[in-house]
Amino acid sequence: MRLTYVFFLILLILCFPTYAQNHESEDTANNRVLLKIPYEDRDDLLHVMRNNLNNLGKMIEAMANNDYASVQEIAEKMSFNKKKGKGLAHRGNKAFTAMGLQFHAVDTIAVMKAAQKKNSKTTLQSMAKMVNTCVACHSTFRVTEWPADKAYNRPKPTKLVLPKGYKITH
Repeated sequence: MRLTYVFFLILLILCFPTYAQNHESEDTANNRVLLKIPYEDRDDLLHVMRNNLNNLGKMIEAMANNDYASVQEIAEKMSFNKKKGKGLAHRGNKAFTAMGLQFHAVDTIAVMKAAQKKNSKTTLQSMAKMVNTCVACHSTFRVTEWPADKAYNRPKPTKLVLPKGYKITH
């Protein structure tokens, strides 16, 4: 049964980008909120998101091998820290910041706690919530490269409100 969950999660992660590209209408793409950020920030943001996806794949592989310690370790790397907090705040969008906190401060902690208890069902459900947060964010926001001739001012940072009882540990 557990292998069915793992297989389904792998299939979901691998197929979603293709499904989204084929089923996203022009109107949907244009209705997403544009994060107006400098190219350097855009590049960094896309790099972080690609690493998150890569790490999700590593966690799925670790789950297939009942390697809860690796799942916990990978989730810890993805969890909220001072650098991520600064990055989220500089995006200048409260909803984006909230989704980033959901992923990095709530979802990753849930995965860590479930993996610590070696509970495969709860760990996989927590990982699925991480994927759902990714999908929600990518359905809501988009980033584009700013033309070289366009002036840009970085938006004012948004206030970070961490979940109750959450402490930044690193």
